Amino acid sequence: MRRSGVPTTPDPRIWIGLWTIYLFWGSTYLAMRVMVRTIPPVLGASARFLIAGGVVLAVVALRERHARRKAAAARVERPRGGTLALDRQQLALLVGTGIFVPGIGNSLNTLAVHHATSVTVALLNAAVPLWVILLRRLMRDRVPLVTLLAVPIGFSGVAVLLLPGSHVGADGVGIAFALGAGLTWGIGSYASSRLLRGIDALVVIGVQMAVASVVQVCLGAGLGEFSDLHPGTFSGESIAALVFLATIGGFVSYTAYSWLLQHAPVSQIATFAFVNPIVAVVLGRVILGEKLGWTGLIGAAVIVGSVGVTVKAESRLAARPATS
Repeated sequence: MRRSGVPTTPDPRIWIGLWTIYLFWGSTYLAMRVMVRTIPPVLGASARFLIAGGVVLAVVALRERHARRKAAAARVERPRGGTLALDRQQLALLVGTGIFVPGIGNSLNTLAVHHATSVTVALLNAAVPLWVILLRRLMRDRVPLVTLLAVPIGFSGVAVLLLPGSHVGADGVGIAFALGAGLTWGIGSYASSRLLRGIDALVVIGVQMAVASVVQVCLGAGLGEFSDLHPGTFSGESIAALVFLATIGGFVSYTAYSWLLQHAPVSQIATFAFVNPIVAVVLGRVILGEKLGWTGLIGAAVIVGSVGVTVKAESRLAARPATS
């Protein structure tokens, strides 16, 4: 028996895909922290998305070409343009969300890790699902009571994380950038879930990343980063981190995510929201020696726990049959 196109029998590929986004997305904060040591932050992010977005769109084009050849061999007419055929409204929405989410949101995160540890930025970004719930409530969407209760608890965890003695390794600028990035991603995620339905996931990802790369070049220029762009001073570690972000943390992870959207329950996929910050904290501690005080650890536990409750409650709501 199949439900919503998802097989009921366990598929090991689903767990491979989940662990791909758990580990690789969880490690992007560490990679960004290493990249910005010698590479201008926003221009480095632009290079990341230019490469990753280009590869994703190339994959979509090759997939479309293969589908056309297959249709031709079977003598079946395939709609012109296929998944790459976007009307003006769809293209405008993709450009808009690309500017706002990966463009501005990722720029803020990349600037944040220049002023804060990867652990702190990851934990502040973990609150993105809480921002989404808050926005949903403001827009009068149906929100379970337990989810509403998790929001203030989660943000209280953010407050505890930032208390003196938490040893978050961040200045005020870094904290402001990270919080701004979380809010931006929250708004963008909410808007995307409402406005981008019916568009192929890889097309969405590829176009948004391509748009983000252009936005970030402009932002980098505005911040004067071109005057700090000296490739001869880039360290091997920073270059390796950039390559990782563009490949493993870019098109590999996003391709896995796109595949999961078509083969796994949303409730499973959503678990990355609270697994990723745990991975980020462990990697930041083990590889970069980043620490949190006891107050910071308590705040981190409250944030991750509230996000876990939110994901579970929202998954139950999504699983309920619609009523007329």
